[in-house]
Amino acid sequence: MASIETVNRRAVMVETALTALPRMLDRTGAFVFTVRPSGPAGQSLRYTCITLIGLAAAARAGLSSRTDVDGLVRGLAGRRQQITNLGELGLLLWCLADHDATLSPVYDEILDRIPAGAGRLGALTSTELGWLLSGLARVAQLAPARRDVGDKARAAYAALRANYTEATGLFCYGGRVAGRLRRRLRRRFGFFDNQVYGICAGVDYARVFGDPDALAMAERCLDRVVQAQGPLGQWAWHYDVRTGAVVDRYPVYAVHQHGMGPMALNAVTEATGRRFDDALERSLGWVFGDNELGETILDAEHGVIWRSIRRRIAHGRLVHVFKLLSLLGLQSAGDRLAAAVNGPGQLEVDMECRPYELGWLLFALVPR
Repeated sequence: MASIETVNRRAVMVETALTALPRMLDRTGAFVFTVRPSGPAGQSLRYTCITLIGLAAAARAGLSSRTDVDGLVRGLAGRRQQITNLGELGLLLWCLADHDATLSPVYDEILDRIPAGAGRLGALTSTELGWLLSGLARVAQLAPARRDVGDKARAAYAALRANYTEATGLFCYGGRVAGRLRRRLRRRFGFFDNQVYGICAGVDYARVFGDPDALAMAERCLDRVVQAQGPLGQWAWHYDVRTGAVVDRYPVYAVHQHGMGPMALNAVTEATGRRFDDALERSLGWVFGDNELGETILDAEHGVIWRSIRRRIAHGRLVHVFKLLSLLGLQSAGDRLAAAVNGPGQLEVDMECRPYELGWLLFALVPR
């Protein structure tokens, strides 16, 4: 059972998200891409899908969303032709199904754009396949007699399963890309998001289609990432799917701590009855200051939760060095490099907040 402190922390974060999200809407009824201290910027229909999934979860829990969720979902559905990525179409199906259990012609228009064969699906990353499969599973649950939906879901599951490494329980990044080296890297390494969306999709597929192998896949993957959780509750960012080793822990993203990590824990708990209270408490505690910097990244003044704790130098470049060392089997050299670049004085808070982060927070943390 979760501690009183964890229950209180959940409530604080949910209230922060519900208060912040209305300020992240633009004039068109979509959510912005990001918010920094200087203000909001951009627009993202992908983030709008995810944020509305979270707001729908809050509404089901009896919480006030402080936005017109019905109108926002209708507006998003009206812009469905602007969404072309197959994974994002899965997010749209997920959003529609979680909001309203009544099928409409809009579903058919979206489903017609999703192939049932492996050809195009093999080009998707594990994250995109996870989104697609979770969306299709929800539609299949609403319309169990629709063979076409079941066929598409089974094809998406087969493509996702092809990105799963049985020996380690991890999903690779996946997807098609030009260049032999890039293809090799995509098959060898995986990110935390690949694992989370793979876990959630596996549980969704198992629940709707009664497939025990899909549930076992999800459970095995969760066990691996929980095993790799850091001493302060940090979810590791980058994995070697062949060896199971952590390639690079940074950045540590807040959304992994308050949203996506808890999402994966919840999914397996609800499917199996297993509890992961310690992993959850440490995950949330990281947000409130039990982290590398010893400071909360929930900024009450700005009303947001900042994006990550990251290295001050070479934000997106050092990971390539860690990948190379992992490819060469030089784990000890990687450990020494990590100790040199991840120590005191080397880290900082990335003062950015994206609305989808708060959407997944709501999906994970509101009462179920």
